[in-house]
Amino acid sequence: MADALDQLIQLELKSLPAEIELLVRAFACDAEDVSACIIESGARDTNVLKALVRLFSPTSRGELRDIPMARLRSQFGDREWMCCPPDITGAENGTAMVAMLAACDAGNAASTQWIARHFGFTRANLPALFGTCALHLIKADLALIRWVVKQFEIGSPDVFRSIGDERMYSPVDNLLMDRFCARGQVADVEWLVDAFGIDPASYCSAVEYACARNNLEVVLWLSDRSDGTYEGVEAIFDMFYRVCKAGMLDVTGAMLDYFDPGQLRGPDIAAGLLLNSACGRGDLKMAELVAGHLDMSGVDAWRVLGSACIGGNIGLVGWAAERFDPLVTAHMTDSPAERARLQAGNLLRSVCARGHADIAMWLIERYSMSAAEACEQLPLSEPAELEELAEPEELPDLAEPGESGESEELPAPGEPAIDATPTSAWEYALRLPDARLARWMSDRFGWGLHVFI
Repeated sequence: MADALDQLIQLELKSLPAEIELLVRAFACDAEDVSACIIESGARDTNVLKALVRLFSPTSRGELRDIPMARLRSQFGDREWMCCPPDITGAENGTAMVAMLAACDAGNAASTQWIARHFGFTRANLPALFGTCALHLIKADLALIRWVVKQFEIGSPDVFRSIGDERMYSPVDNLLMDRFCARGQVADVEWLVDAFGIDPASYCSAVEYACARNNLEVVLWLSDRSDGTYEGVEAIFDMFYRVCKAGMLDVTGAMLDYFDPGQLRGPDIAAGLLLNSACGRGDLKMAELVAGHLDMSGVDAWRVLGSACIGGNIGLVGWAAERFDPLVTAHMTDSPAERARLQAGNLLRSVCARGHADIAMWLIERYSMSAAEACEQLPLSEPAELEELAEPEELPDLAEPGESGESEELPAPGEPAIDATPTSAWEYALRLPDARLARWMSDRFGWGLHVFI
């Protein structure tokens, strides 16, 4: 048997499809390793699980030879379901029970339910903590959680407890509340509350998990039932910041209507930066919504206008100029008009580099810019507000099984590379595929070059 196993290892079984690998390993191994294959198949593939159980079960009841606990720990010691109490792994049909827990941990509802039916598992013939362990392990499948509760008649005493070692030690009711609030609808959360007599106001982290998933209806439902002592301002603001920045107009509007403006102003991020973010995307409706609800008294008008120009929406640029007239509200300088000309020169180079011809024309006319300013060669200087849009702190990890929870940082579409070479707005205009801006500038400044463009 050892020689056969060595030959299989040389064949590099892991390169085979999972179904073939498990079946071949089961035929080549001893009874204890067959049990290990069955446990692994519970998490990986329901069809392989059924085949292995039917092929290697010695009786019609489907009893399996249980793998010794020491060997189980050596082979699966890093799996979360290995933290289950000894009375589960040492019970009759313990292999099938552990396979079912492995299936719960993997979110494999088909394997979980098939094992229960095939082995006739009920609350009466399972260890006392089995259902609690199963609920602890199911991270995302709320329908499977409901099935386990019904199948094993789980009640409040089963969930208002902590189980396992340091890896698994956490109150099960807290975990359930967090998962239902993150992934469920209001009806799902209400089912959980009614099923176990849970007081929503007692679960502080539930709001954080709901906010982390931008689960608006549940966030509002929890806020309605808050006892007023939970300081969830940071989690609520983090969600507000994300949905605003993502352009989710309906969600942003609902949060602005429901929450006090003070709850939507983060400790490190001023309301003006949210406005700049909307303007930088060219999102006029979001900019109007944010400006209409939040305190804009500390907003730097030039930064708003700069973001709007970068966003490329000429209608938004006009709105920003009217709503936050830089020549009136400019500060920290003795000469607002002079500051306007300096800022307009920087903006003109940025918008020409991006190809925003209409906005370049608007800037030149609005601030009566001269030919010398249009031809001034300077390095491209990006507006400061684009650098100050910092992300909020990391949120609770809610990655699905098999996901890293990390997202790749991609450059924004249409963004020009930062060019350190001194370049004028006129030179940027000449490089554009559309010659309209260059011709307009030639006419505007009387250069007479439009016939050559």
